[in-house]
Amino acid sequence: MEVEVTHLTKVFRTKTESVRALDGVSLLCPSGKVLSLLGPSGCGKTTLLRSIAGLEEPDSGEIRFGERVVWSKEKGINVPPEQRGIGMVFQSYAIWPHMTVFENVAFPLRIKKLSRAEIECRVRAALAMVQLSGFENRPATRLSGGQQQRVALARALVSEPRVLLFDEPLSNLDAKLREATRHELRAFLLELGITAIYVTHDRAEALAISDEIAVMNMGKIVARGTPKELYFFADDPFVADFIGRANFLKGIFAGLTQDGFAEIRCSFGTLKCVASQDFPLGREVTVLIRPESFTLEGEGNVLSGKVVSAIFTGERYEVQVRLDDETVVLAELEPTTVSAPKPGDLLKLKVRPQWCRVLRS
Repeated sequence: MEVEVTHLTKVFRTKTESVRALDGVSLLCPSGKVLSLLGPSGCGKTTLLRSIAGLEEPDSGEIRFGERVVWSKEKGINVPPEQRGIGMVFQSYAIWPHMTVFENVAFPLRIKKLSRAEIECRVRAALAMVQLSGFENRPATRLSGGQQQRVALARALVSEPRVLLFDEPLSNLDAKLREATRHELRAFLLELGITAIYVTHDRAEALAISDEIAVMNMGKIVARGTPKELYFFADDPFVADFIGRANFLKGIFAGLTQDGFAEIRCSFGTLKCVASQDFPLGREVTVLIRPESFTLEGEGNVLSGKVVSAIFTGERYEVQVRLDDETVVLAELEPTTVSAPKPGDLLKLKVRPQWCRVLRS
């Protein structure tokens, strides 16, 4: 079932100030897809999620689940959270420590006063979905962080919701477990085929889990697209910077080359780049290059300089290189293709024009 938000606004007011948490937000989450709301703290993503859930009342706009309006200021509609057909997984998991795994998952069904047999059937099915069969009688206090996250997911699923809402559900896990759980959660949501809206400030999490990402800033959606579209082709400086590590290089637009690339003259040399719009000759522009786009071999733009620092992370060398004009760029080089760089080494970084992007002015 699709979820549609239209012109949603929300202002939080105190005696001394007002904060516009949502500023005319419109958004469509297609049926059966995973949409992430990504952005910095205070951008409005949690307020938007809570409004969709019915835990926050906006000031204006409309929220639809399929053809059904669940909130509208103009029409005087405000469907309670428990009647919206949603499941929600919180950052804290909200696992009750005095209950067993079974009782935690069964709680929303007991509230609905379902029969003992139906509760038993649904709880066991939900636990099987999240690979916790056999944990029914385990005390909640004896669960790992990853297991608690699965219990919270099973409890969200047990009522057979039409929409799943996630509010920073992996932020309490350690880095290794968070990475493993991302893979599990993505596979699980694909198999389930349920509409899901996922709030996070972690760009790696959003890239891994989502079918689409909506990037928010200052109460507005500033970009939307698939993970690959936003990572490789974002032309807004804020979005490009927030979605991943980046080098931003200043230069002057000098026209188009015969093969259709933009020619950008920088103080350290000339770059051939991809540009999504035309610029007046002489316009100052910003070029985006991702650190992993650099190599030491092949054809393309050449950026020469001295190594300032080099860190081995296991997966790559993270190398800072000071170019001839004192600009410092970050390059991520595969350890299997390069010997260990050291401060003072001269490097010629290569990058194909396709991976150099002129950002929107």
